[in-house]
Amino acid sequence: MKELIKSISKKEKIIIWLMIFSLIIAFAIPYFYLWKTAPPDHTWSGIHVLTGGDYNHYFGFIEQVKDGHWLFVDHYNSEGQIRNIFRPEWLVTGLIAKWFQLSNSFAMHLMASLLIIPFFWALYFLIAYFFKSFKKRLAAWLMILFASGMGVFSFFVIGIQDCIMGYFFIAPWICGFQK
Repeated sequence: MKELIKSISKKEKIIIWLMIFSLIIAFAIPYFYLWKTAPPDHTWSGIHVLTGGDYNHYFGFIEQVKDGHWLFVDHYNSEGQIRNIFRPEWLVTGLIAKWFQLSNSFAMHLMASLLIIPFFWALYFLIAYFFKSFKKRLAAWLMILFASGMGVFSFFVIGIQDCIMGYFFIAPWICGFQK
């Protein structure tokens, strides 16, 4: 692993950090703008775009941590349960929300933004393991990062009504516009 880390040049690290920070900013701009421009007595959390129907489930986990629980129950299940679900991602999110008195939606957006850093670096290390050339590494990394957005082009080819697979690629962008 040390050799792999040493094989990444300073130039590569700068480019990766620039891409990571620009993506974090690009990810935050629409949420911040729509939150700021919401009409009086209204709020825009953006959660319905990020996680179509699951956000209440996630908020339930965050709330359980705020209530002092480190093990969870699934409130969206009709079966009787004991508190035995361990979800470290929601534990950390809930603890941060509790300590800094953040709303559930803000805590979720914050964690999604912060987790870009380790996930993108892990992806780049995986690519660096297979490719030695900087150009190949960067091309593979960018291809993987932006590949899921290519489904949008299927609308132009086969139309929105027939676009089944394209939906899965661009679901985060069109969920807010469904009827």
